[in-house]
Amino acid sequence: MNTTQLQNTDLHKKLIVRFRIILIFLTFAGMSFIGNAEDLQTVPFWQAQQGHWLSENTYMDGKYNRKIAHYGTIFSINVDAEEATVVERKFYPPGHFPGSAVGLEIPETMGVQLIQITKAKTIGSEDAPGSVLFAPLNAYTANSEDRIQPVTDSAALFTSTNTSSNQLTYQMLITLPSPNTRIVVNLGLNQQDKIYELGPLRGVSVFSAVRIELSDVDKEQKLLRERYNTGVVVTTDEDGKFKATWLTKQ
Repeated sequence: MNTTQLQNTDLHKKLIVRFRIILIFLTFAGMSFIGNAEDLQTVPFWQAQQGHWLSENTYMDGKYNRKIAHYGTIFSINVDAEEATVVERKFYPPGHFPGSAVGLEIPETMGVQLIQITKAKTIGSEDAPGSVLFAPLNAYTANSEDRIQPVTDSAALFTSTNTSSNQLTYQMLITLPSPNTRIVVNLGLNQQDKIYELGPLRGVSVFSAVRIELSDVDKEQKLLRERYNTGVVVTTDEDGKFKATWLTKQ
């Protein structure tokens, strides 16, 4: 091999090394960019959601008959870079529905507080920044795939899909029309083989909330318990099943 060939070989090797260095740099730069884009704390929708909300709610069936004329909820939403945590404290009035909904024997003269904690991880989608996928809420939702996808800076669409049938069971619009207001409309959907018998809509819940401070959460919880004559608090156990803690003697 002559001198010219040696020089060309050395130059070729140097070019390959430089090319690899550039590729490594671009790879890490790209990963950094994507990470920043998917940081939930930088997504306007999640910035707006974060905090504590006091909500007035109603629930109707698919024929618009009131199932629960009025109940209350306190939402607490915390957001970090990759995960959103939602704590819901729902306060149902006395009646048949609360006990039947959680499968527990609860006197119909007693109001029910239901506490549910859900966690959602960022999906990491460049096409839909801020989208999250929820872990199963409890043992009864293991066949559900729940997602939130922001559609504007102040609105998002929640969907719940039955993974066995691949059919939607819920669609929910979450909108924050101003910094201190949050309105949610949740549609329960009948399965496709039932729509001509029962109609497409299984039920409708509407939530109208205002922002409150963390220091007000305990006070509002006490007021809602008094308002709805709460006698039992329902949470989930280690197996994800509902359990009751009685506030009054049985």
